[in-house]
Amino acid sequence: MSHKNKKIVIIGSSGLVGGNLLAFSPRYPFQTIPTFHHFIPDTFQKTGLHLDITNPNALREVLETVQPDCVVNLSCMEVVRCENEPDRAHQLQVTGVKDLAGVCKEYNIRLIHLSTDTVYSGEKGSPYTLKDAPDPVSVYGRTKLAGERALQEVLDNFVIVRSALVLGKGRFRMGGFLDWMIERGARQEKIPLFSDQLRTPIIVDDLIALIFALAESSFTGTLLAGGDEGLSRVEMGEKLFTAMGTSKKLINPISMDSIVSPVPPQRDLRLDTSKIIEIVGIVGCRAIDDYFLRGL
Repeated sequence: MSHKNKKIVIIGSSGLVGGNLLAFSPRYPFQTIPTFHHFIPDTFQKTGLHLDITNPNALREVLETVQPDCVVNLSCMEVVRCENEPDRAHQLQVTGVKDLAGVCKEYNIRLIHLSTDTVYSGEKGSPYTLKDAPDPVSVYGRTKLAGERALQEVLDNFVIVRSALVLGKGRFRMGGFLDWMIERGARQEKIPLFSDQLRTPIIVDDLIALIFALAESSFTGTLLAGGDEGLSRVEMGEKLFTAMGTSKKLINPISMDSIVSPVPPQRDLRLDTSKIIEIVGIVGCRAIDDYFLRGL
């Protein structure tokens, strides 16, 4: 079967990654079928499929009807909401993922599952590798890890992608970290950013390229997906404001200890992503500066 005839179902199409994946999908030789839960964008009101991953009957009905070659699961709950609603987080990110894996096994469907760098505590002090045992400290991280393990117990043909912080603009609605910084900067408002948390942010374009590469590969297992630079939130803001021609004086560096949050602080979530090059041949990720300078 040629790639142009392969069908990929996207679960969680209205979010940052899902919206950009749909926007960029014409670049790739696949038929992409989006599904939505609570929010369906105007352009998909008539054609978008409704799917609740926590409803096993709905999962089976959609996948049996579409018969895709691959499913990309982008569904997740907001980090803070997970702390406030742990039962719902478990239902979505563990039970729902296990049910999805079961249906994929039944119909011989490849599953690409987006996980997170927050399965690690951030206490190591150097970039995490796949040899490091996950040690999550938040409900979000714990349920995402439990979802990974539930998936692996059921399915053989899968890829788990533990993604770093994703930088990109929302396609259907604003609200991500980058959109928030752009909006505040455009209004010349002070913007508080952590100076003491390190991430290896990945540009959404690069994450999508990785997802499509994995859709046509035979690799199974877990990968760490991030950019080439370990940056604090302050450094990300400085790079963005330089590209926007906005004064970096608007940035207010703060410590993670200076805020009250239900989510435990995670100070160093840098990822070693060298395995990606070995597996799918993607050599390096786009520099943050270049991405910002070319107009996002």
